Amino acid sequence: MWSKVYHLKYSQNLKVAQKELWDFIESPNNLDRITPPWMKFKIVSNPPKKMSNGLLIEYSIGLPIIGNTTWVSELKHIEPLVSFVDEQKVGPYGLWYHTHSIEVVDTENCIMHDSIYYKPPGGVLAPLINWLYIRKSLQAIFEYRCQVMDEIFN
Repeated sequence: MWSKVYHLKYSQNLKVAQKELWDFIESPNNLDRITPPWMKFKIVSNPPKKMSNGLLIEYSIGLPIIGNTTWVSELKHIEPLVSFVDEQKVGPYGLWYHTHSIEVVDTENCIMHDSIYYKPPGGVLAPLINWLYIRKSLQAIFEYRCQVMDEIFN
C-alpha cells in the first residue's frame, strides 16, 4: 500500500567559515554531540574520522513504545565543503533521505540547510502517527540540533 512521503526543511545561520563547518559535519562521530539525549543515540559501528561515499554507519536509537531499534545510514552524494546525503538503509522509516548542505554567506558565515524526505511507519495509520507524534518529534530533534550548533559555532 502506498503511503505519503513527508518533507521537512530546516535552515540555520552559523557564524563559522565553510571549512570549519565542513570539518565538523564530515566527522560521523560528531552526530552524537548534536543528537538529543532522550533519543538514547549510540553509534554501534566504528566509523572513520571522515565520511566517504558509500559509508554505512549503524546506530541504536530509543523510540517510545518500540524501545531500542537499529538504524543503518548510508552516506552518499558527498560534495566536499558543500553537501552530502544520509539515507536510511535499515530503520523505522519506510523512507528517510536527508540532504545536508552548506550555503556560504561570506568568509565567516554560512547557512546550514537540512532537507528531509521521510515515510513514517504504521501503514494506513501512518498519517495519524505522523501528525500525533513523528513530525513533532522531528521538530524537537532539529530544534535541539540547532541549539547545540549555535552553542558550538555562535
